Amino acid sequence: AAFIILVLGKTGMRYTFRDWCDQRCTKFFDLVVKMLDCDLCISFWVALILCTLIAIATLDASFLLVPMFSTPLTRMLI
Repeated sequence: AAFIILVLGKTGMRYTFRDWCDQRCTKFFDLVVKMLDCDLCISFWVALILCTLIAIATLDASFLLVPMFSTPLTRMLI
């Protein structure tokens, strides 16, 4: 998750998407814009997406607990 967030930040995709949402999205998506600025929030959501994909691939739902424990570690790595 930290690698993905760092790549998104270095390539500018994270900030480009934030600016795009800021200009074109409704008030409902203001939370998304704020989330893209928060390292803790984006760490959780990236980890949740990755773990959901892994849980589906392995048919093991215990992977869905990983984002709760990995989020603080990912934030420190960023």
